[in-house]
Amino acid sequence: MIALVAMLIVTLFIIRPVWQVHDDVYYAMLAEGYGILERPVEAMPYMHPIIGQILSVVRLLETGYSYAIFLIGCVLIGTIAVGYRLLKDEQGPFAWVLVSAGIAPFILQLQYTYVSGFLVACAAVLWAGRGDVEPTPREWMFGAVLILMAMFFRVSMAAAAAACLFPILLWNARSRALLNRAWIIGFFSAIAAVILLHALASYGLQDTWLSEFYRLNDPVATLKNYGYIEAIRYYRGFLTTGFTENDIGLLGEWFFGDLSMLEPSRMYALMESVPFEHVLRARYWAGIESIKNLPEQLFFWFLLAATWMSFFSRMRNAILVGVGTFVVIYLASASFVRPFPERVAGGIAAGLFFLASISIQASSPPRARRISRLALCIAMAMLAPVALIICSDRMRLHYEEQAWKKDVQMLESEKLVYAFGGEINLRAGYRPFDVGSRSPRIIFLGSMYLLPELREQELASGCGGFLECLASGRRFSLVASHNNVEQLQQLVQERYAKPLVVEDRTEYASFTLYGISVQNAKTSLVQQP
Repeated sequence: MIALVAMLIVTLFIIRPVWQVHDDVYYAMLAEGYGILERPVEAMPYMHPIIGQILSVVRLLETGYSYAIFLIGCVLIGTIAVGYRLLKDEQGPFAWVLVSAGIAPFILQLQYTYVSGFLVACAAVLWAGRGDVEPTPREWMFGAVLILMAMFFRVSMAAAAAACLFPILLWNARSRALLNRAWIIGFFSAIAAVILLHALASYGLQDTWLSEFYRLNDPVATLKNYGYIEAIRYYRGFLTTGFTENDIGLLGEWFFGDLSMLEPSRMYALMESVPFEHVLRARYWAGIESIKNLPEQLFFWFLLAATWMSFFSRMRNAILVGVGTFVVIYLASASFVRPFPERVAGGIAAGLFFLASISIQASSPPRARRISRLALCIAMAMLAPVALIICSDRMRLHYEEQAWKKDVQMLESEKLVYAFGGEINLRAGYRPFDVGSRSPRIIFLGSMYLLPELREQELASGCGGFLECLASGRRFSLVASHNNVEQLQQLVQERYAKPLVVEDRTEYASFTLYGISVQNAKTSLVQQP
């Protein structure tokens, strides 16, 4: 218990959380109404509408950090479930230390998909006690609540975690002669209740606000995430649907500033024009690259430690089956679809690690007890790279944060700034509980550009959006790379046959700020090929 409390204090108040990826910085901005928009939104992209309702309640606390508080709250609820299981099973100090080490990354690197997998992992731990008794009705109910919360974040993540972790519970119950009628009824009743409640919530809170966002964003996400752009770049010759090579390059940079390019019919026609064998080759090589980089991922070390501990676990076969299932799914996805990022794989690997940690056999003979302790010590040593990866990331962010605090003052003098995705280090500039200055307004030209409120504001400007306003003569302050600006110059030339002029360019440690406009702006749109 001391280890768990110490971990919570250190991670929350001393080391302090950061965002794992940029997406959650966007969601934190949307939840509080700064940066992207001037007022909070009622629904969060890719999450159940009920999350937006919950955030509106948390916002009443007026902390300014409702999204971060909600994610931390979910992690703490999952931690309570795991702590309850450790106390009830009278686990020793080694199990407490290992589980605390497994929970720490979910607090230190907040991310909503990551939290979704973590909640399912906590439910699995709650339902897999060490005693030879089945879970109580309250334990079934608590676990069901955790899974329901996970589904509200992301259904696909909760389903993937359940597919890898829940067979372990069934195997374990069967091996301990607990797979009786009461256990089966409790397990499947909990799962059925979760599915029913989620369906009712989805029916009662239908997400119509973001329907146009999904309609335009999802085809581009498929094109980008599943190898089509790489296949076009590698093999060329598939641009027969009205796209140029520059268009493909901009889509690869998540550029959504030209809405005419995003029509789903055009996206699907482009994907259909690419031979699928070339797409598979692109996915295969992306998978190979991701496998080479596995030692840089936290989940790899948790999975390795879980595999090691499984040989000393009373659930050895069940955990090895879970590890094997995860590895097969990961390799298949990496080779033929898309590699699992840390935010997807982390929750599943943590669940396997937790189950291995709480199931180490308590041996009575002194020699067997020493072997078990040695196995646990080796497992702790195997987590040393996790600490190194987190520390390295935190040190880099520390220096980038110092540079950002100086450079952001230059952005604050601008009323409105546009930015290519990834050109502002949002993780360094906006922490979960430390956002510094909430100005200026930054319109990101990636998927956030498709938000309904933002599109309405852009259309209200009288020229129809970023590219149209640029072509009409409006001057823009733009954070971008040199390559981004060259791509934009070529796009304006192709669409409007006019030069895009860089009026000024200022380099800072954190970003490069351009002032751009189009000369002789009154022109008609060039006919697309």
